[in-house]
Amino acid sequence: VIVPTYNRCVFVMEAVCSVISQTFRDFDLLVVDDGSTDETGDFLEPMGEWLRYVRKPNGGESSARNRGILEAKTDYVAFLDDQDLWESNFLEVTMEHCRRHPEVGLVATTSSAAPGGTHRPCLKDSVLQGDLYPVLVMRNLVSPSGIVVKRECFERVGVFNESLYQGADYDMWLRIARAFPTASINQPLCQRRRH
Repeated sequence: VIVPTYNRCVFVMEAVCSVISQTFRDFDLLVVDDGSTDETGDFLEPMGEWLRYVRKPNGGESSARNRGILEAKTDYVAFLDDQDLWESNFLEVTMEHCRRHPEVGLVATTSSAAPGGTHRPCLKDSVLQGDLYPVLVMRNLVSPSGIVVKRECFERVGVFNESLYQGADYDMWLRIARAFPTASINQPLCQRRRH
């Protein structure tokens, strides 16, 4: 689980707690601090038994995600933005889907606005799976905080494009969807916080 963060010490603690509270327990948690100037390090370093804390010079969100990919040693990588939260069964649901469908490169869940906001995006089916590239070109169904990606995807399509000011996550999902079957599970297991 990769949590990139920058100057959001209070929010990132809540995000970390939502990972630690997962019903699926076989994970490593990596927080990549993208050069924060607040108390993020003071908050996170004492949590060493729960997470690995990596500090790097500020380079932007894509740079922090890429550092996390480089540091991660697992077959699957999940992302959680520092202001967002997971429902306690996020990893259980997504990893079970990965186990049952090893051909899938990316598994996404839907999300809701926190606290208690609307379910986004609204899908008709419980699961969309297969060649979702045409669907994703028309509409981005993937929240950066609601995905699990097979490491093989990054080896084939590369990492996040650090030269893009906006949309680097959408660019990544499109590249993965062109190369691998993808899945979107119609369960709002991620809470997006806007502030």
